[in-house]
Amino acid sequence: MAARIKELTGELNWYDLYRKNYDLPYPNGNDDRTGYTTINGDVRTYKKGMTMAEYTPFATHLLDSPSANVRNGDFLSFYMNREDVRAAFNIPDSVQTWEQCSSTLNYQV
Repeated sequence: MAARIKELTGELNWYDLYRKNYDLPYPNGNDDRTGYTTINGDVRTYKKGMTMAEYTPFATHLLDSPSANVRNGDFLSFYMNREDVRAAFNIPDSVQTWEQCSSTLNYQV
């Protein structure tokens, strides 16, 4: 029974059930995940999106599903790193670029 459920739900994106997984089948994961933005004249990099496997590594039952490596949030990474959006949120130029669920926090008032 569990195998049948896994078969029927293996291609679901559990973090966005309404969005089609356009990335399936997902390439080997070596595609370029680096985004670029210009902030106050400086070109900075950021990691584009996050995969379901990265987002919830503790959900081991999802890690071998076909959708585990589908990248989510590319559009959000792009939007949050635009210079005009950072200005609208009053984010100082000294603050690092935005990454989804980043473990790096380097902010000082």
